[in-house]
Amino acid sequence: MATINDATGNAFDRAGSLLGMTEGEIRARSTFTGGVEIARQPGVVQLSMLVPEAEIGHEELFGFVTKHYK
Repeated sequence: MATINDATGNAFDRAGSLLGMTEGEIRARSTFTGGVEIARQPGVVQLSMLVPEAEIGHEELFGFVTKHYK
């Protein structure tokens, strides 16, 4: 991504597509239960947030998450 704003927008779009949530919900969840971290490389960000198990929806992703974090 060319800028941090572009990278942040891309992170919100990708998370929204993966989880079936609106950009507003992604922004709210990352604000209250996570964050948007700016990397050293230009235009790179990392989005983190808590998501209820029922919202994950993808069996493969849920299996990865439960194996990694429980």
